[in-house]
Amino acid sequence: MKPAILFVDDDVNNLHSLKRLFYDLREEWSLFFAQSADEALKILNHTDIQTIVTDMRMPQTDGAELLNIVRLKFPNIIRIILSGYADQSMITRTIASADQFFSKPYDIKLLKKYLETVQSAVYNLRYENIFNLGPRTSPVYILPHVYKNIISELSSTPASLKNIFLLAEQDPCLILKILNLVNSDFYGRRKSCTDHEQAVKDIGLEIFNELFFKQSIFQPFPDSWSENDLILETYKHAALHGYIARELSTQIFKSTPDSNTVFAITMLLYLSVIQLVLSNPKILNELKSNASFMDSNFCLNEYFRNINHIYLNQISTYLCQFAGLPNVISNTLRSFIYPKEIESETEQQKLLLKIIHFSGNLSDELLPYKKWNKIFNFSDIKFRPEEISQSELNTICERIQTNIHRI
Repeated sequence: MKPAILFVDDDVNNLHSLKRLFYDLREEWSLFFAQSADEALKILNHTDIQTIVTDMRMPQTDGAELLNIVRLKFPNIIRIILSGYADQSMITRTIASADQFFSKPYDIKLLKKYLETVQSAVYNLRYENIFNLGPRTSPVYILPHVYKNIISELSSTPASLKNIFLLAEQDPCLILKILNLVNSDFYGRRKSCTDHEQAVKDIGLEIFNELFFKQSIFQPFPDSWSENDLILETYKHAALHGYIARELSTQIFKSTPDSNTVFAITMLLYLSVIQLVLSNPKILNELKSNASFMDSNFCLNEYFRNINHIYLNQISTYLCQFAGLPNVISNTLRSFIYPKEIESETEQQKLLLKIIHFSGNLSDELLPYKKWNKIFNFSDIKFRPEEISQSELNTICERIQTNIHRI
């Protein structure tokens, strides 16, 4: 069955233009067109639509209102907004309900590419408990202390984007949403950004205030989640793995891609565990209550591989594809579980994978030290790749130690 896409625009000339632009895809997709929100909802009530692409400015019910209705009534439908206006308050209204934002005049090749990529991702995220994750959730739940500290920072005078970046990088779900926004047209020119620090700068204080105070896009996750050891250990492991990967990339592999990109990709690797546990509490009941994090992580991976025939890194890959993140991120995540495929990747890809694998092994060695304020006994670390001398490893670990209080 062909995926069905619904285009909504009150301007009949724009609809005719869309029909011409997507004419060559009529064999792959079923195309539907509506001139108003009411007409669109009638089609949605009687047709199995996978994607809706709507204009922002329409009479009576505008695009933001329409997508919010769709989000509530048809949560599995992919929601895309088109707008030719730079009204910031209007644009931010769509963030809670839209999966992607394209500005007019939009690049038809980019729109087609996104639609093709997201259709593939959705096909793989075909189970409801997997599909409705990541940037699709509203609000996006983040670590309570991260939320509290960002609110405090935004309320201070002057607020610091650097401090917001340092707080944001503790939470993979927040990194995903930030990169999702900056890799769309929602705030201006579409960019290809893999550096979450640069993404924070591009978004700016004004929009962060809008996201946290007016639109409430981000919220602290419930207390019941905070009491779950698996969730908390996953966040700690993600942060530790990320910090080590960044140190490896800056201290050892001199030709590495940007170290923040390495950090972000490493953190995003843990999206699947975090989101699956948060969205499906029954998974926790199927894990042994006394299992360590690594054992639980293994159980989760085996659970979904056996039930859904999918690996956790694949889920992270699909979530990043769906969010419209650059290919270097999704390709690296996709290849992570298949080291034999590294030879077929680009040199950049191989280097990224090598860093993430090395840092993952090192974080596994450090993970048993549950008291994060304790000085690690680095001589106990068995892992040391041949590219790294013991003295270099000690230097890296000492630098990590200075930042461990942030985990």
